[in-house]
Amino acid sequence: MGQEEEDRVVLALKALRNVGITINAEPVTMRCFQEKTNPMEIRLAAMDLARDLACRSRLTREALLQVISLTDNDSELRIGAYLALFKCPDKALVLQLKALLLQEPVNQVGSFIWTHLTNLQETRSLSAGKQFVKKLIGTEFLKNKWNTDVRKFSRYFETSRYNKEGNFGGTAEANIIFSQESYLPRSAMVNMSLSLFGEHLNLFELGGRIEGLESMIENLFGPEGKFREDTFHKILKSLRQKRDVESNEIASFQQTYNNYREEQPKGNYYFRMFGKDIWYESFLGLQDLWRKVSYYPGHFFGSKEQAVDLARSNIFLDGGITIPTMAGLPLKLIVNGTYSASLKSSVQMDTKDLFTKGQAKIQAHIYPTASVEIIGLMGVDAGVAQTGLKSVSTLYSNTFLDGSIHLRGQDGVSAVLNMPKDTVEVLEASVDFFTFEDQAFQPLVSENALEKSFQCTPDIYNTFFAVEACHHYQYHASQDNEYYFPASFFAGPSKFGFSFRKTDQFERYALVYGWSQVLDKEHDSNLIHKAKFSFDTPGSVQDHKTSVELVYDDIASIVGFDFTVPYRSIRGSAKYQWTAKQKVLKGAILADGVNLASMQVGLKSAHAEGRYGVRAHINYGDLEVLDWSGTFNVMRNKASLDGMMMGHFHTPVKVLADWSSAHNSATLRTTFNSKRLDFNFNGHASFNDDSFALGGDASYDWMRSGSKAIKLDAQYKTSSSGALKKHNIFISSKIPSHPNLQFETIWDIQTSTGYLENKAKFILAEETYALQQIVSSQQKSDLSEFLFKAWLEIPKSNRKYGVDFVQMASNQKGTNQLRLSYGKSFRFDTHFNYERQVNPGVYYFDAGIKYPSQRFQLLFDLKEESQGYLNGRTQVQWGETVKEQAEAEFRLKPGSKYSCDYAISVNLRPSDWKPISISGI
Repeated sequence: MGQEEEDRVVLALKALRNVGITINAEPVTMRCFQEKTNPMEIRLAAMDLARDLACRSRLTREALLQVISLTDNDSELRIGAYLALFKCPDKALVLQLKALLLQEPVNQVGSFIWTHLTNLQETRSLSAGKQFVKKLIGTEFLKNKWNTDVRKFSRYFETSRYNKEGNFGGTAEANIIFSQESYLPRSAMVNMSLSLFGEHLNLFELGGRIEGLESMIENLFGPEGKFREDTFHKILKSLRQKRDVESNEIASFQQTYNNYREEQPKGNYYFRMFGKDIWYESFLGLQDLWRKVSYYPGHFFGSKEQAVDLARSNIFLDGGITIPTMAGLPLKLIVNGTYSASLKSSVQMDTKDLFTKGQAKIQAHIYPTASVEIIGLMGVDAGVAQTGLKSVSTLYSNTFLDGSIHLRGQDGVSAVLNMPKDTVEVLEASVDFFTFEDQAFQPLVSENALEKSFQCTPDIYNTFFAVEACHHYQYHASQDNEYYFPASFFAGPSKFGFSFRKTDQFERYALVYGWSQVLDKEHDSNLIHKAKFSFDTPGSVQDHKTSVELVYDDIASIVGFDFTVPYRSIRGSAKYQWTAKQKVLKGAILADGVNLASMQVGLKSAHAEGRYGVRAHINYGDLEVLDWSGTFNVMRNKASLDGMMMGHFHTPVKVLADWSSAHNSATLRTTFNSKRLDFNFNGHASFNDDSFALGGDASYDWMRSGSKAIKLDAQYKTSSSGALKKHNIFISSKIPSHPNLQFETIWDIQTSTGYLENKAKFILAEETYALQQIVSSQQKSDLSEFLFKAWLEIPKSNRKYGVDFVQMASNQKGTNQLRLSYGKSFRFDTHFNYERQVNPGVYYFDAGIKYPSQRFQLLFDLKEESQGYLNGRTQVQWGETVKEQAEAEFRLKPGSKYSCDYAISVNLRPSDWKPISISGI
């Protein structure tokens, strides 16, 4: 059978699956997947079609069971039969498959079935089918005797999330399937589903299959392959030594690749949306695969516009109840909920040149709208008179995404975001109340105080984006004049809204990023590189343009930077130029056309080697903040600085510094002289591979009040023991004339894989501060542990501040603890621990909370004994001590389906009461 004929058969089977009409198709379908001479693609496609047939035909089900029962069949085919059977399972089928699982000799099949059943046991999917299967499988433990390493064996994955309040959720599932004939995966699939408003929607499914890659992998990476470790290094070495494209190594590799192409790999890939196949493609050889993958984006996402216009409404809540009252009049409670949603969109994607030229253009116009309304009614009908209260809650959203993106290859990217609306209502919510008066519902006027607010983003945000984000709310405060849910919810009508509003007249945002190379006018062979980003609102009354530009000139050794922002029309520029003799950095910022700040720093080499002149100017407006001039001398193991610093805010300052080093030691002498302050420092340092020590004597004279001494000392040492590394730091500063300013620090740091610990002690005058911090994250095959601790302690005043969190979990037990401390008296502790064992079954957990003057703890213990007995104990403790508690013990023995033997005893020990005991059988 040729490739074209095979594709026609597969497409016919998929078409029947899409249509769902399989009358008189059962015999043909069964022959397609039972005939061993048929290609695997046809057999698997037939099994997809057989999923619906197996739901109503016993003959098809028995045929699929026969396929999965024969261990000689390929594991990929047997897994396909298993998935087809699970489209409509019943109790008998589940029991039969469980029994088959216990006897399964093939690891690939057993691994997949086991992971599929265990995932369904734990699923949170809202799909009615999966929930039905979950009940059929039950909660009994399925023993795993297979290797489920995803790198080697077939496996099924599923993860589900469910929001109970919103009644919506999502499910993602995937599988990877191996054949026992190959060490490479044969097929894979990923599926996304959504549950919304009580309905389950299969969004999309993407899958593919490939076989025949083994020879290529072996020829390239096998023991005799061109990319085994020693040969790969040899090829790289030869390429570094010569650039001849006709080298023997490259020619040999090309010959290996050409030989491999004689055995072409084959496969297919498909895409489903809403459960229907909308795309299928097969390939024969990697070149055919690449040609189709490169062609498809341009063909499918070509210039043709893809338009969608959807609208849907539904009643998701409809209920009522009538309650008799003592007055003899019925009380009616009615609730109705409706929603409506619409989506108008058009998407146009031109990506035919994406893989060749890096060019593409995408245009999207997406306008979604959604609204939800819930009406609640409570009333009494006396025949001749009626009264009642009605509430109307609404939720509304009307947004859009309208714009385009243009990829221009090496020239950059441009994007446009259209803003056709002056106001975008992201969310509007309201609750209104009505009373039934004069045969009609009238708006309820609340007697509670009305609280309302309307706030928008600050003006600087509007200056940049010409749009303000606003939110508003109003509600009626409850009687205590505070917002307290749900009291304020029923205190009167309320509203909430969030929206975007234009603050200027414009129709779109324009973003441009570009990279260009411009030929230098002075040097024809030199290219100046420019990168620019800009953001603008074309057509606006005010200027909102923001731009950044970077320029690089390699020949002139210049890097330039310019930026523009709309706030106060700020413009900025900076340029750095370097040559062998000098290096200069210049910069300036202008606001509203006036020089706001400028700077220039230069380093110039003198004629003498190692001698540099340093000059720096910093101005703020017309004020000279800094004017530095001096010399910097560098020689072997020696350096010196001699400079004068002047400025508007201080008198001239003379700075002298000398540094020298020899044999793992160094000395530093510094002098700082000005009209107000004289400062001198003489220090020495010693260092080696694992330690550093610094000491020195300093003196200062402030306003000619007399010289005062300062003693400085600092030490650092590092060491290691196995994977643990230690760092010890000591810093000390002493001023004999001011004992209250003495400072000392002792800091120890320990690190290893997944572990960090800091212990520090700070001593300031007579006060001591102790700091401890630990972060530990350890993961083992059967145990995971996370520890976080951060504490600050002040012993003199007996104050503690910190948090301590511990979490340990294994297959059998888990520990969770949290401790908080603040100040002298506040302490908060909570914990949750659990433990479980199998054969015999033991289940235990305890949880508790403790804070000043209060304590609460709950314990539960359940043990399984011989003859089916279950012994259990639960205990509750409260109050400041353990004196107040309630304890219950019970003993159960399962009997027949109509009876159960049990014994129970309860002991109560409330405060100031005598103990109370209750027991029964």
